[in-house]
Amino acid sequence: ETSFILPVEFVYPEVNNRIQRLGSPQWTIAVDKATATYITEDFTPDEIARKIKERITARRYEDEIAGTTVTVQGNDVSVDTTREGRNIFIQKYMLADDVSTTRWKFPEQNLWLDISKAELGAMIQAGAAHIQSCFTWESDQYDAVATALADVDPITSLLALEDTLFPVVNEFN
Repeated sequence: ETSFILPVEFVYPEVNNRIQRLGSPQWTIAVDKATATYITEDFTPDEIARKIKERITARRYEDEIAGTTVTVQGNDVSVDTTREGRNIFIQKYMLADDVSTTRWKFPEQNLWLDISKAELGAMIQAGAAHIQSCFTWESDQYDAVATALADVDPITSLLALEDTLFPVVNEFN
């Protein structure tokens, strides 16, 4: 029995990554080469919906931790809404008494303010409202995905929703 190594040619079809993936190749063995011809497989509507939900969740998280702006003592200041940042605010609030103030730096504004417990509480509430609005947005978009999935043509509806939520920006124009 004789064995030999053949050169391999890979043939890839065009793939619309929004609705297709590469499937397994179909092999053709000839005397002078082996050819792996890949085929496309369509995503199911459920798979497309899952991918869109993953993007929605990622966007919500980015917005959630981006912070928010509140007015304190007449100054618009940034409030850190990262998980670590909000823990610092809450810990400071829990340890503060009702008469003392805390010297607080707002680095984005290069500003120091003496913050009362009531002002710190208002900042925490503003941060919590911002975070809740992010989760409400995410929930609303999940509902929109479910509506699109139930449509007569779910793939077209899901792609239209995705285009609305995540418009492609052409940076060359």
